[in-house]
Amino acid sequence: MFATILGGTALGILSWNRYRVILFRALQLSERSTCEGCGAHARFNVIDSGRAEVGDITENREGAWLKVRCAKCGHQWTMG
Repeated sequence: MFATILGGTALGILSWNRYRVILFRALQLSERSTCEGCGAHARFNVIDSGRAEVGDITENREGAWLKVRCAKCGHQWTMG
């Protein structure tokens, strides 16, 4: 019984931490979702996506990224 309680608690803590990481990542991406060309907010189409390598110096990015195009004016930028 004690092992079940301990396992459930550990699973709950791990799930909460994963939820927080995903939530904060979504908040970071939403801050970058405004078009620099026309100022439209969250009106874009995803062109490409990927994950930069840890030692990728040429792209100067870490983690996942999205290449998007504004649905209103066609301006392209990378969110990441």
